[in-house]
Amino acid sequence: MIGEKTFIPGFEEQLIGLKKDQTKEFQLKFPENYHQKNLAGKLVDFKIKVLAVYQMELPELNDEFAKSLGEFKSLEELKNRITNDLEARTKTKENQRVEEEIIDKIIEQSQFEDIPDLLINNETQKMIEELEHNLGHQGLKFDDYLNHLKKKREDLLLDFMPQAIKRVKSALALREITKKENIAVNDQEIEEEIKQTLQVYGNDPEVEKQLRTTDYKNYLQNILTGRKTLDHLKSIMTR
Repeated sequence: MIGEKTFIPGFEEQLIGLKKDQTKEFQLKFPENYHQKNLAGKLVDFKIKVLAVYQMELPELNDEFAKSLGEFKSLEELKNRITNDLEARTKTKENQRVEEEIIDKIIEQSQFEDIPDLLINNETQKMIEELEHNLGHQGLKFDDYLNHLKKKREDLLLDFMPQAIKRVKSALALREITKKENIAVNDQEIEEEIKQTLQVYGNDPEVEKQLRTTDYKNYLQNILTGRKTLDHLKSIMTR
């Protein structure tokens, strides 16, 4: 779409004013830093034909438009939802930034003995599995992702290693703080978290069966304990 600047500089300008079925020939020089090295810095001949011309027509922002989205009774309600969502995203992003800053400071001020390669390798493998899982949820194949990057699985393991080391160090440091501060999660807190998750899935019996397994409860306990520890550290920093 003209105006989005998705191709090299100057290309869109050559299209302005053309009509359906018109053709045009022109030359453009690709940027020196273009990602395809065989084209970077080179003068290239273009010959184009306009197959169709479209104009985007935006709907009028009114109550009828809001109702057409299915869950809003008025434009004001839609605006409030958007405002709340943006505020929530901003708050989440800022919370993540603060937590990252806390973790960086803890690692910087902590002393670590030699971390076993097994821990780092396991964490790196875990990061690869997380990436593979996330790609699958987006309908993408891990092998296609690797081909796009022109990398092998072993290359990603090396790329992820610095982050894996940081994750291991942060886990060890937070675990030590958890012990010293006697931070723990009780059964009621775990049950409340399970109930909230079940509501998201419409209280599906099959989902509930999985959420109430011992393995999941242990996993949840670790997650909630880590969250509690970070909240404790944030409260100390903001005093």
